[in-house]
Amino acid sequence: MAGLKPDVRDLDFFVSDETFAALVGAGFVANVQDPSVPKIALAEDVDVFKTFPGVEFPDVFASAAPGKGSRGFHVASLRHVLAFKVTRNKPKDQEDIALIRKVLGLDHLDR
Repeated sequence: MAGLKPDVRDLDFFVSDETFAALVGAGFVANVQDPSVPKIALAEDVDVFKTFPGVEFPDVFASAAPGKGSRGFHVASLRHVLAFKVTRNKPKDQEDIALIRKVLGLDHLDR
């Protein structure tokens, strides 16, 4: 969402099963509130996800690329971010969903 809106306040990482297991093995605790979406809270507003609902890691990684300001981290495509946010359908994501649809030329789907 960086570059699309000025006030990005959180950071979500999507990692492979192996990386997630390594983080748990290093002592990070996986979230148990929603077992269908395993995640680790690294810090306030910084989460590491083992799965993104609606998408698979190999697909996301295959189309991800470093972006402006990403400091070398691969950034998921807007289509994958949209799939993640639509599937989760959290109230806080509704503005992002509308913005991504507009950028992708899919805003007619909101009607």
